[in-house]
Amino acid sequence: MSRVIWFNTWFSAITITIKSIKKEFTDAYIIGTNKSEDCVYKDAVDEFYTESGYGDEYVLWALDFCKRHEINIFFPKYNVEAISRNLKRFNEIGVTVICESTAILELFKSKSRVYERLKKENYSKIPNYVVVHNKEEFNAAYSDYSNMGYTVCCKYDQDEGASSFRVVSDSFLVEESMHSTLENILSLYDMNMILGDCDQRGKFRELMVMPKLTGPEISVDCYKSILNGFVAIPRYKIGNRIKEIKLDKDIIEDCRKLQSLFEFKYGFNVQYRWTKSGDLMLLEINPRISGGIHLSSLSGFNIVNQILADTLKIQINQSLRSIKEVRVSQYETPVILQEL
Repeated sequence: MSRVIWFNTWFSAITITIKSIKKEFTDAYIIGTNKSEDCVYKDAVDEFYTESGYGDEYVLWALDFCKRHEINIFFPKYNVEAISRNLKRFNEIGVTVICESTAILELFKSKSRVYERLKKENYSKIPNYVVVHNKEEFNAAYSDYSNMGYTVCCKYDQDEGASSFRVVSDSFLVEESMHSTLENILSLYDMNMILGDCDQRGKFRELMVMPKLTGPEISVDCYKSILNGFVAIPRYKIGNRIKEIKLDKDIIEDCRKLQSLFEFKYGFNVQYRWTKSGDLMLLEINPRISGGIHLSSLSGFNIVNQILADTLKIQINQSLRSIKEVRVSQYETPVILQEL
């Protein structure tokens, strides 16, 4: 009998993960849904549907969807907070939901609350930061960090995928910048125009302001497997879509410490950067599998497949000993969404 697995609205890269599941679990029957009909992974799944609604309305729709399609395992990303508040209702109809508890998801909505929790645990890798609540406070923080010689960056305290991340600097206002790619950089004047608009409209959201860390970003995909133990696969982002998977023992041990502290049940992702002086700093922790999880699987260990194996209480042919250090990349794959 097929095991029916459902992915609701996810990153487009989940397509690769879905294909790897179907290869490993030959009896898996995968259903995908998305808010848009133009969804990249709709041809990778066995059935595809569009979805709508939010909050409690979406939960009711999802419960009914699980019953109608006899879902066994549900990987939610969209509307996950509301789903987590109703885990008992899903469990009662025989659905295992792959997401963390409401308490964990609520905590990790705020990066500053996570930092404060870690401070109480004497965690040492917290970067310097200030949370500001208006344009005036932002400019004070900007001035303080600039006077110390730092380039300043900021992002919303509650943000996903670093969509609000901005570097605030006037350094690009020279001819040389025409020869380089500038991403997420704003002049101080433009930033003040944006924040002034937020103030005037009463829509200023808590903003984290901090020095920009210059070392390469490290994204670590982690999971504590019932069958295989703790796994952490660090991906070093070294530019031009090139990543290096390097099994740094200190980073892996730090991720193990974070797992022990927060007791994540499923896959999670940790992001770090180094300071100029070579100190490793924690950027953020995401209590879900990352958008780059498919790259980590190129190391020889597939975390999502292991989550499924643990959920189903079966063995699959992989172990921590199979993880290898590799340099990886990726390229865009064109797909036809529909014939016109």
